[in-house]
Amino acid sequence: LYQTGIIENAHAFLKGTPSSISLQYIVKENPLVYQIIVKTNQLNPDSLFCQGYLSSLNRPLNYNQLFTQADAILNTLFTSGYSLARIIDISYQPAPKALQIRIDEGHIDKIEIKGNSVTKDRIILREILLKEGRSFRSREAVESLQNIYSTGLFERVTLNVVRHDTTNSIIFRVKEKKYLLMRLGLNASLERKAKAFVELAEDNLLGQEIKASLF
Repeated sequence: LYQTGIIENAHAFLKGTPSSISLQYIVKENPLVYQIIVKTNQLNPDSLFCQGYLSSLNRPLNYNQLFTQADAILNTLFTSGYSLARIIDISYQPAPKALQIRIDEGHIDKIEIKGNSVTKDRIILREILLKEGRSFRSREAVESLQNIYSTGLFERVTLNVVRHDTTNSIIFRVKEKKYLLMRLGLNASLERKAKAFVELAEDNLLGQEIKASLF
């Protein structure tokens, strides 16, 4: 009975005499569902309903169909690039007889930069397509890593996701290249006098990604 997905409680009783025994079931169905409400951070909820969800309305809540619909919603989000999407909770509201599904598409609450000692955060942040207050998209994450690498300032760049109950933090960890190069040379002047010099070449001057030569 429970495998049908629509039963809340079921009890069995034996009745009768030793010569005539009957088995009686008392069953309580799940409450009726008149509407399904999907709550999201930014997306239009109507775009997430799977085909056939209307068949679940005006019927007792069916857990089997509910789990199928929840999987379908997540698959829709994943294939659209919302790789951090998750279902926060599912609740039943008795008064309107509504099933509410609350979804986090991967809302970015915070972006942090770690590992940079010379390069300013803003230099890195301008290369990142992901933004606080928006949803995490896998394509933007990959392009952000490529953009940071393309500056030529870092040996390694990684992205980490820190998930809490209802929040998501994105951490970009970088390993900077060694910027300061010392060149020793010998320069002959027009008067043929030897002159020793030391040239400091700084490719990331003061962390501003400004190339300069310090004499």
